[in-house]
Amino acid sequence: MQGQLIAYAMPTLGQPEQAMMLHIGDGVLALTMGKVFATVKDKPEIAIFNDLVSAVWHDSKGEKTLYPGNLVKLSSGSTVEIMQAPRNMEAEVSERMSPKTPAVKRATQAFKDRDLVTATRLFKQIQLAFPYNAAAAYHLGLFELNANNTSKAVQQWQKYVEIDPDGAKKSGVTKQLTLMTTQSIQDEVKQAIANEKTLSELAPEPNSIAVHPLINKGAEQYGPIGKGLTAFVITDLAKVPGLKVLEREKLQKLIDEIKLSQTGALVETTSRVRAGRIMRAEKLMIGDYLIENNKGGQ
Repeated sequence: MQGQLIAYAMPTLGQPEQAMMLHIGDGVLALTMGKVFATVKDKPEIAIFNDLVSAVWHDSKGEKTLYPGNLVKLSSGSTVEIMQAPRNMEAEVSERMSPKTPAVKRATQAFKDRDLVTATRLFKQIQLAFPYNAAAAYHLGLFELNANNTSKAVQQWQKYVEIDPDGAKKSGVTKQLTLMTTQSIQDEVKQAIANEKTLSELAPEPNSIAVHPLINKGAEQYGPIGKGLTAFVITDLAKVPGLKVLEREKLQKLIDEIKLSQTGALVETTSRVRAGRIMRAEKLMIGDYLIENNKGGQ
């Protein structure tokens, strides 16, 4: 007898935990959550690979715990041997066992066949079940881009870069994403300014803060330092539990756009306040710095 068996077990919400009992050879494998892969050979010999959580093997000699990554060999003499599975086998079996693999293949084939409706539906289902699937993030970003939904495409491809940075770089997504992000922010800024009256009347986002770029009050050569100082402040504030730091790049674009439509001595201050209000910031951080050659920094 030859064959393969893949078993999945998942607890039912609101019900007592019940194990899935698999009768194999002269024993029973109890699995409460996770998945196992069993290969039956004609000797007979059975090899069972456990992928996720601990399972228990029961036979006439007692029981043995099967931990994740363990391989169990049952020979015709009913002897049980538990060992750590080789790394290459663990990766290979895990890939074959995952329901993600055939789903991605089917979705990719639909894309190649230009059945975009089916491909989109399948990749959305894959991303819902497997949030860190790189193929889903890549293709969904591509579909959003083709539909001229730049902001949604940016979100998907940012996720793709996070999941598979090497793949994103090789495919050119990283470079294209930089250009798309800039364009997306510009579009959002123009839309926000057009709806300034409505946005300004909305309640601020709770516990949100807009960190404005620090203004250099000293020599021009120290101007670039402001970006670094602002970045340090944003990094520290982002670590504060419950505090939401608003997008720095979008805030700067808003300030720049508002400045173009204003004149007068208070352009800098009023543009920053308006930008913060448009972004519905509950708090604003506005500051400056001065570096003096003869005294160090202030």
